[in-house]
Amino acid sequence: MMGWVQIRTSARLRALYGAVQDEGVPNQLLDLLEKLDSAEQAQKAKTASRDGE
Repeated sequence: MMGWVQIRTSARLRALYGAVQDEGVPNQLLDLLEKLDSAEQAQKAKTASRDGE
């Protein structure tokens, strides 16, 4: 009986993961990630210029 439960659970998890994967990334999250990347690059450039690189 335990094998059947594991198979069923695995199938449900695969279906759930597939649905999440199909949703994609919301535009607001992509915008936020882009802003964070820009801020990180600016900070690195500021630190590099301050350190004389």
